[in-house]
Amino acid sequence: MILGALAALAFAVAFWALATRRSWAGSLLIGLALFDITGEFVAQGRVDIEITLSFIIAVALLALALQRSRTT
Repeated sequence: MILGALAALAFAVAFWALATRRSWAGSLLIGLALFDITGEFVAQGRVDIEITLSFIIAVALLALALQRSRTT
């Protein structure tokens, strides 16, 4: 739960960085999305996890951040 709160704070920083066009924002967002995806597997303790809204959003953010990093 503490890691989730820290991740939420880091996501807020990442979105602020995106809004202010910081060069490191994409890397932070990619790292946080990977952290969230991995966290779902760890929290549920198995490979065949239930797909939660958090997981779907993290995958979408990862795809968008990777696409953005390739075009810039």
